[in-house]
Amino acid sequence: MNQPAPVLHKGSVPLILFGVPIHNLTFTSTLNWLDDLIERERSKQVATANLDFHRMAAEDPEMQRILFDADIVMADGHPIVKLSSFFGPRLKDRVTGSDITPMLAEHAAKKGHRLFFLGAAPGVAQKAADILTERHPGLKVVGCYSPEKADVFSMNNDEIIQLLEATRPDVLLVAFGAPKQEKWIQMHRGEWKIPVSMGIGASFDFITGAQIRSPVWMQKLGLEWLGRVLANPKRLIGRYLQDSVFLLTAMCRLIAIRIEPRGALSKPIDQMLELAELNSVYAELNSVDTLEAAEVAAARILELSSGNNIVVRPDSTKWLNSAELGVLAFLARSCRQQNKSLLVYPSSRRVEKLLYAQGLQRCFVIVKSKKDVVVQLKSRNAESVSGTVIRDENNKLIISLPAGLTASNKSMVSDLVFDEWNDTASECPSGVEINASSMCFIDCAGLSMLVSVIARAKEDSIPLSCSAFQTDVEQIIMENQLDWLL
Repeated sequence: MNQPAPVLHKGSVPLILFGVPIHNLTFTSTLNWLDDLIERERSKQVATANLDFHRMAAEDPEMQRILFDADIVMADGHPIVKLSSFFGPRLKDRVTGSDITPMLAEHAAKKGHRLFFLGAAPGVAQKAADILTERHPGLKVVGCYSPEKADVFSMNNDEIIQLLEATRPDVLLVAFGAPKQEKWIQMHRGEWKIPVSMGIGASFDFITGAQIRSPVWMQKLGLEWLGRVLANPKRLIGRYLQDSVFLLTAMCRLIAIRIEPRGALSKPIDQMLELAELNSVYAELNSVDTLEAAEVAAARILELSSGNNIVVRPDSTKWLNSAELGVLAFLARSCRQQNKSLLVYPSSRRVEKLLYAQGLQRCFVIVKSKKDVVVQLKSRNAESVSGTVIRDENNKLIISLPAGLTASNKSMVSDLVFDEWNDTASECPSGVEINASSMCFIDCAGLSMLVSVIARAKEDSIPLSCSAFQTDVEQIIMENQLDWLL
């Protein structure tokens, strides 16, 4: 189902840092933006991305896509803030989930926003609600719930959704820990009308004292990580070592690309190419140095596109800074929400390597020639949002999955599959074959649909096979510990 294109207002275009979009915010501007999202009354997702998020996004295509599709991504990490000026505009501030949560409670008490606290250990969310309500009289916490520990597929999701529907909060704060909280929100946010859902990690623990934050002086010096490691070395030392290796490796890779020769240069696409016949437009992305200029460039291309596929050629042959990459990220998100595609035609081999080094080939299509542009556009125009389901001559159910199987089209695909499966005019299928050769991306919602198909086949004692999963899809399946699907 098509969604409205993202509203382009001040701050909409993010910076891309180590393959993750980060919005250039302060605490005050974050609270103002949250007010705006609440007033729009659409289901929006907010994430607080520290260095660990960047590492997870590099390893897990689903996590990267969730962050690209989130409405706000805050910089919750000193290394990212400090290094931002090396790659483009400098981030204004570090906006942590641990700090924004109590600030949001104070702000909500003044504005009358309704909050729901979900997650943490039993009793912790309720205790956090009691503490914050005592601090801020008038704060409306409409519910607290701590589900039993389980993966996102095994949780009592129906019960949680019913509870949220009954309480109707304006803001849902989810404390499952990353990446579980981000995946759970993305998986279900189409099922409710909560304006803002935000993963907050250990924030309830910090409010109640179940975990102790590092002293303020350590936070100001960027040493909060050290304080946390000293307080809980067994759990955190491995994580911070992994994050440090990721940061060092990513920096070295980007520096190596920056200093190497530009390589072969591409030529602008011939304007005689009839992109209009392929429901597409072509635009050059001129160099931009500030986020304000990036927003102007994004608005120009978005207006030019008029809901069509977009082919963009950055005019820089040397490098794309974080703001220029942010324009591409914003356009890619806009295209996805309208079931269209963004194709990026790099102006040099160096720029192409930069895009791949940041993992951006997962978020839009990188094309290498004019011929490739036409082939890719024809392919995308022919893609089905729902896939196809047919019975062959042996009464086997052949399920050809779409290019993307996500929360946005899961219900459509599921209905198509089970309507054919339950067709009273046909016999029970003799077998089921799931063909994933066209699928480039799947999220937890899509995975839950596959799990339900497999469960139904087992229930009906029908042979089932899955085949042709692509590399990124296999990686997502393994990250969600569903290796048996393969």
